[in-house]
Amino acid sequence: MSKMGRDFWSAETYQKNAAFVPALTKEIVQRLALTSQDVVLDLGCGDGVLTQNLASQCKHITGIDSSQSMIQSAKQKGLEAYVVAGENLASATEFSSKGFDAVFSNAALHWILRNPNERSTVFQGIARVLRPGGRFVAECGAFGNVSEVVTSIYTVLLDHGIPKEQIDEANPWYFGTEQAYTTMLKEAGFEITFTENVNRPTYLNRDVRDWLDTFAHTFYDAFPDLKETLRERVYQALLWVDCTETGDWYLQYRRLRFVAIKK
Repeated sequence: MSKMGRDFWSAETYQKNAAFVPALTKEIVQRLALTSQDVVLDLGCGDGVLTQNLASQCKHITGIDSSQSMIQSAKQKGLEAYVVAGENLASATEFSSKGFDAVFSNAALHWILRNPNERSTVFQGIARVLRPGGRFVAECGAFGNVSEVVTSIYTVLLDHGIPKEQIDEANPWYFGTEQAYTTMLKEAGFEITFTENVNRPTYLNRDVRDWLDTFAHTFYDAFPDLKETLRERVYQALLWVDCTETGDWYLQYRRLRFVAIKK
């Protein structure tokens, strides 16, 4: 999860509103191709639901996340897990002597990489903890991910006179292009062996207001007087594009999946 000042995350809320995140991982887990001998780091492990599922497929797995609430939930599942932001992996003493066979990351990089000044450090940290020949396997939000949500949020805030620069500062996501990820991985010493950029309309078990409460909380924190206005106006706007005639909600996710090998 994201490192943006205070801990916005609640494992309980996440499990209620975002259970689809660890559930929709069949393709990327297949690419991870775990063996019984693999020692794995789960980067941005969240509440540990997916980490726990992976644990039975490998020798050992360790989770890290920047959220204390998420790590507490992961530890309650019996997992080895640490409060470490992905941005700090390059200097994390917990892993100074580790040589992981694989680093895995699902739905976390687009939070971790939001600060352009820290992106190269993130990939250097991943390379640091991998053994030579180790693999980095990830799925994250790609360029265009939930663009209708982002557009609606920006429109509401701009309509209320908020300068774009302030909105950008509150925006917690980096949805990079395939080319941008390719460049960053190569600069960190990785050889890319697989990439996939796919549209994945994603079903919500609740409406978009609950999604906003879970994932767009940094906008609420930055502009607290506009929280309810933001929730309702985004909801009303997206009724036209993301809610079916039967009342089912689907957000327009776009995902980038890749496998990269440390040289």
